[in-house]
Amino acid sequence: MRLSPVLEHISLSPARTIHAASIAINEFLGSLDHGRHQTEPPTLSNDNQQLLWNPPASPFVKVNVDASWNPNSKRVGIGILIRNTHGEFIKGTSIPSVANFAIEAEALACLKGCKLAAEMGYRQVSFESDCKETYVWIWIPRTANQAVDHLAILANSRISPEVWVNRPPSSLLHILNKDGLPCPPRSA
Repeated sequence: MRLSPVLEHISLSPARTIHAASIAINEFLGSLDHGRHQTEPPTLSNDNQQLLWNPPASPFVKVNVDASWNPNSKRVGIGILIRNTHGEFIKGTSIPSVANFAIEAEALACLKGCKLAAEMGYRQVSFESDCKETYVWIWIPRTANQAVDHLAILANSRISPEVWVNRPPSSLLHILNKDGLPCPPRSA
């Protein structure tokens, strides 16, 4: 059970969580051919010169993750979003959790993102996070990671995970449209 350490009053170690996340990320990336997890750098939008999300190069999918952490309650909201080379929404999830430190929350988000991509059978994956400490991944600024930031905030206000397949939640549509990508998504 995900919350068993909390319910059993076991102290969670950020170092162990980060180590476990690093191992999972390295195992996943190690299954890919060298250099396949690279992505295109974010581009500037014309109107406000902010960095925006970019779709991955073909034939990759892109997994973006973010965590929202409350230092007082230790509650964490994790957002994960998978999109294809056309920027079309494939799957998203919003997962509540707990963590003692912000970096632990971000590492959990990375780990869950890897697991989701692996569960869906993706082997050509580009990963992005707006947390610079998750240096195994490609760092992007928050302005290019707004969609999963929104999902992380949603998760922080919930008690159970939510998953969307092929159709994002309506509250996410305006952010996906702002990215200049197809939304609503392609017909199934």
